[in-house]
Amino acid sequence: MADNKIENVETIEEAKETTQPVVIPDAPKTKDKKDKKNTKKKEKKDNVFKKTGKKLKETNSELKKVTWPKFGKVVKQTLLEFLFGLLIK
Repeated sequence: MADNKIENVETIEEAKETTQPVVIPDAPKTKDKKDKKNTKKKEKKDNVFKKTGKKLKETNSELKKVTWPKFGKVVKQTLLEFLFGLLIK
């Protein structure tokens, strides 16, 4: 007589190979309407100052990643642009 025990199978592919049924756990329960309303209210409560502060922190961290040119190079390029502008005029 065949043994009808279900072995622990990690993937569906393994289950197909062993021809054993796969037990899929129940889906997590959804929140009720009150919980949804509470989360929406919490999301709307973000203060303008908090949003601005968060944006400034993100901008500051991105600006730290930038490779900035040296001061002398900036001055030289600015003078060249100014001179070319005068020549074209």
